[in-house]
Amino acid sequence: SAVKICNNFCVAVNMLGFSIAGQTAKAMGCSEALLSRVLNESSGRSWCSEVHNPIPGIVDTAPASNNYRPGFQARHMAKDVKLFADAAANIGMASPLASEVSDAYKSLADRNPALDFSSVYSHVAIPGTGEAERVSDSLEDEEEEEIVRSA
Repeated sequence: SAVKICNNFCVAVNMLGFSIAGQTAKAMGCSEALLSRVLNESSGRSWCSEVHNPIPGIVDTAPASNNYRPGFQARHMAKDVKLFADAAANIGMASPLASEVSDAYKSLADRNPALDFSSVYSHVAIPGTGEAERVSDSLEDEEEEEIVRSA
């Protein structure tokens, strides 16, 4: 239905945005735990950051903390986002974002169709960031508190 593909497009955009921001912050030396905490206490807060966080180990009940299983499979998200992009094009809605998001989830589904759609976090990883030690991982608790308060 129209409502379903609109809803899934919105959550797909949000998850992809969170994933790109998360990988960028990680590459810039920010710990993933700190990023999630700050986002969840500021205007970046969303279902994707608070409940279905794509970063393993942040939310115990999220698919990311269980090897991206179970959940809403990437292939289903790719299908719904493509349906949304096609529908937008068919009614004359200019939506370059829909095409970009559709391409990202198609690429994810081509590689890992059965994993939860939040696995897009790993799919958009910046080359060379891997599990390298990051400067902010050694921040003292007081420094982290100050970052959270100033967000």
